[in-house]
Amino acid sequence: MNSKTLADLKSFLEISSLISLKCDNEEELLSVFMQEAMKIVNSENSVFIELNRFTNKLECRFAAGEALLKYKGRFLEKKSVALRCIECQHSINLMNVFGNVDLSYAKENLPDFKIDSMLSILIRDSEHTYGIAEFFNKIDSQAFTIDDLKAVELISGSLIAAFKNCEKFKALRAENERFTENSTEKPDYKFHNFVYSSPVVKNLLEEVKIVAHGNSTVLITGESGVGKELFAEQIYLNSSRKGKPFVRVNCASLSPTLIESELFGHVKGSFTNADFDRKGRFEVADGGVLFLDEIGELPLELQSKLLRAIQERKFEKVGSSKTISVDVRLIAATNKNLEKMVREGKFREDLFYRLNVYNLRIPPLAERPEDIDSLSEYFMRKYAEESNKRFKGFSDSAKHLLHYYTWPGNIRELENAVARAVIVGKENYISADDLRLQIEKIENSSDFARDSAENYASSDDKTLKSALDNFKKAYITRILKENNWNQTKTAKILDIQRTYVSRLMNELNIRDK
Repeated sequence: MNSKTLADLKSFLEISSLISLKCDNEEELLSVFMQEAMKIVNSENSVFIELNRFTNKLECRFAAGEALLKYKGRFLEKKSVALRCIECQHSINLMNVFGNVDLSYAKENLPDFKIDSMLSILIRDSEHTYGIAEFFNKIDSQAFTIDDLKAVELISGSLIAAFKNCEKFKALRAENERFTENSTEKPDYKFHNFVYSSPVVKNLLEEVKIVAHGNSTVLITGESGVGKELFAEQIYLNSSRKGKPFVRVNCASLSPTLIESELFGHVKGSFTNADFDRKGRFEVADGGVLFLDEIGELPLELQSKLLRAIQERKFEKVGSSKTISVDVRLIAATNKNLEKMVREGKFREDLFYRLNVYNLRIPPLAERPEDIDSLSEYFMRKYAEESNKRFKGFSDSAKHLLHYYTWPGNIRELENAVARAVIVGKENYISADDLRLQIEKIENSSDFARDSAENYASSDDKTLKSALDNFKKAYITRILKENNWNQTKTAKILDIQRTYVSRLMNELNIRDK
């Protein structure tokens, strides 16, 4: 068995294990699968396309790669390689099968993205087509091979099994919700453990205790993965509504055609498959708190109805003219710039002001590095227990890497990295290699890094922490000088917050000379 086969087998085991941890969330299942598949085929750009059962159009459900992110959520209006896969019911290696005809289709649907080679994998079983995973441009500039195609087809079985389990989980949860709605017993609301060590989060929790005592709407903002839902839970747990319903709604995960029914409910016969009356989330949350996550994804046509529900605490179910009144406190969260969306006409201005009565900004993990150790230790214990493995902690090199990495995916990315490390790591200590973090090259040419490494290796302090600190200081100083010590421009180039640049300058003793 060659090294490539062993690597693919290891990835298959990792995918199977990681997917088993995300059985209730299709978006995270898909993200784990696509990220691992990209490693197998050696590509940094991919999309996952599925046939939307309500519009009967092909929709881009997942995108990876900076140039492709803007295509997530878009429909493919023209001919495409994905459509060809569905029509012929098999995967396509573009370089080996249909060639330039399909390449032109791909370029029409992704006009701003340069495509040299492409792999389209049909994800299906004997009963159903789940979608098409497409990969573009191998990192080494080589063409995709039949082995690449077969490897992704092989691991796709894990995704299909996970999707089926997810459907079963949703059906059971829906049945449980219907039982709870008709039950006189108080439902058991599950809350996350809140783990932190940083002063900035401590201050935020003090702020939470103050805002919790009112009934005003709260808008929680911050990057994806920073823990906005956990802060919403803390507002609820510190409020007089504790013990009453706490209802979560992820606006991004709901179908645009069903989101009105999910929020406001429906009566029997109001649309196809509406076989019984159903309470909406507003009605279920009566007396308690309704948490609307990813509020920026709410369709424009529904925003007026939400505005009325917030203002008057009244609404009508789909298919009914009867007005229902509720007592609900609303907490909303988003990782988008709603003010910009208002200017672009994508979000109602009046709804924005109704939501933004009190704004709570959650900083990214890079701005609160004190939380990294406590969070990583917590996730290690959690997943070690689930995997029946024993770990004492992280090796020194792993700890240094945890602090060196910038965590663009924030706490969610940290959790996935530690979960992956627990799966592949040997017991006692998790190593830096176990974390499998993709550290991008800071310089296209390695001259700067090579010269720096030689200088650090000749110094008296040869520890990895010292080398990393020295490298960060030298590199940040260089970027600051190139931008006339403008911290805002430097932060943009480094892809971090300006406040974090200021903190690094203090920590690393960087001074404008």
